[in-house]
Amino acid sequence: MCCAKVAGRGHISAVKVIDAYGDHIKPGSNLIHDGFRSHEELIRYLNLNETFTKSTTKESKKLLQPVNSFIAQIKRNIFLHVGGKKDYLQDYVNWVCYKRTLKGINIKQKVKKVYQRKFISFASILK
Repeated sequence: MCCAKVAGRGHISAVKVIDAYGDHIKPGSNLIHDGFRSHEELIRYLNLNETFTKSTTKESKKLLQPVNSFIAQIKRNIFLHVGGKKDYLQDYVNWVCYKRTLKGINIKQKVKKVYQRKFISFASILK
C-alpha cells in the first residue's frame, strides 16, 4: 500500500503527521524513520515499534532506500509536468502512488484497472 500526503514545506509537525498517517498505519507496526520529533509523536500515538537510523550512516541508505526512491519518483513526475499548478501537487503524488499498483501487469490489465477505478475523468480535464 502507498500513502503520501502533501503537508507543506520543510519538516512536518507532529499534528500533521498524525493527521496524514494516523489512519493508514496499523497500531503496533514498525516505523523506520530518521529521528524527526514528529515521528516520535506518531510512534506514541499508534504504539509503534521503531527502527531509528541517522541519515548519515551506511545502514540508513539501505533502510531508507524505498522512501528515497519514492521521493525521486515524485520529483521525476513533477519535473515531467513543469508548469503544473501547485494546487495539483497532491494529485501528482496520488498518481505516483497509484502507478506503483500497476507494476507487473500487462497493458490490457492496466487500462482495465485505471478505468475501473475511474482514476481519469476526461470530463474534468476538458472543463
